[in-house]
Amino acid sequence: MKSLTNKLVMSVLALVMTGVALSIGVYAWFTVNNTATIQAFEADVQTGEGFYVSLNGTDWKNTITTADLTTAVSSVTFVALTSEDGVALTNLDTTAAAVGGYIEFDLLFVGSNALTSIELTNILLSSTTSSWIPGVDVAGTRSAGAPNTAITEYASNAARVSFEDLFTASAVTVVEQASGALGDTLTTGANGNSLGMGTFAGNEAVLFYNAIMDDAILETEFDAAALVEPTLIPAGNGINAAVGTLYTNDTATSLTFNVPGSVTGVIGTNYKIGALTVRVWVEGWDQEAFNSILSGTLSVSFSFTGI
Repeated sequence: MKSLTNKLVMSVLALVMTGVALSIGVYAWFTVNNTATIQAFEADVQTGEGFYVSLNGTDWKNTITTADLTTAVSSVTFVALTSEDGVALTNLDTTAAAVGGYIEFDLLFVGSNALTSIELTNILLSSTTSSWIPGVDVAGTRSAGAPNTAITEYASNAARVSFEDLFTASAVTVVEQASGALGDTLTTGANGNSLGMGTFAGNEAVLFYNAIMDDAILETEFDAAALVEPTLIPAGNGINAAVGTLYTNDTATSLTFNVPGSVTGVIGTNYKIGALTVRVWVEGWDQEAFNSILSGTLSVSFSFTGI
């Protein structure tokens, strides 16, 4: 008997982003906008028998190529963004974020009638090393007592990845880097990633910003943002988070599902459908949100299982 569990493995979806600061400021993410260009995608998207994926609802594949993903995602200009729900991204002052300030693309799924949901099995975040020298002694930070010592950080430690079920309103999963992570999710150590926003007294990016800049971030502003911070799941292997539901193919939707006979011949004509929007951004309120992190690269890889 064939297994009813079919795997979609996105083993390497490398969103390779090189950031170029528009200012010489190196204090905190909040100080400047930064430009990042998608230089390359390395993709290996594979599905097991009975489970297919598409970027446009017409071309169904067991493997999505690098060229497919490069076409689907264009260059972005990163700004200081935040999100209460992983769907609506705003500037830190809560005004609407401009289009192109983050990475976004859709994944559509079709599978056999026996499947019921899409599970995020693994998600790994990694970055190359970035460093900066504060030049100021700020209590509560890594520069305390050593202002001219370089601080090492990673874009992945301030990254967020959200998965929105396009069939079910409010069904959104938001992922952050694992606690203590250094250059990648599976490598931890001293001065590794701190989860979420933290506290006003302990958020290192805010402490640097307020020590250096004239327009200080107020504790009331920070606390208001912390109140609406979404629930975050740390990245890792075996997280097994349900991120989407598979519905019968007669479910009303504005999405395109043109499924050819070559696919229905495998999964049957009574197949199930599902869809996710994937968003990737750097969270402006994160404790590691420094300008310098955009001098490195950010890679995101994840795998799904249809169950």
